[in-house]
Amino acid sequence: MRAKGTALSAALLCALLILSGCARSPVSGRPPVKSEEPPVKMVHFEFDSARLTKSAEVSVGRNAEWMSRNGAYLILAGHCDHFGSKGYNVYLGDRRARAVKARMIARGVPEERILPVVSYGKSRPIAPGSDRNSLAKNRRVEFIVR
Repeated sequence: MRAKGTALSAALLCALLILSGCARSPVSGRPPVKSEEPPVKMVHFEFDSARLTKSAEVSVGRNAEWMSRNGAYLILAGHCDHFGSKGYNVYLGDRRARAVKARMIARGVPEERILPVVSYGKSRPIAPGSDRNSLAKNRRVEFIVR
């Protein structure tokens, strides 16, 4: 009786190993959708501007290409430095995020893959301080994968 139980356990173990290996293989022959982060995490802007710089254009293009290879959805979050009123900076952050969204759509990203944009204005700085470098880092749009 003990030999039957051992043989049955071995057979079940083999079946589980075989089935677990099959679960990882792609069904359609295509590789599974990657859940990696976009190549560029954020783009930066000039003072009091929502116009994309040349380097921001390149970065947005790289992210648009990445989105064409991945099934990701993005949230675009606009941010500002601490100059200006709270209301104006929320408005400016929104303009920045919408500028990035428009450029990504122009690059072929379906609009429905870019979730509604958000603006945090000056409420979420990533660089403390008031030096030129810190202020420049805070004027940004972040790409958040969902």
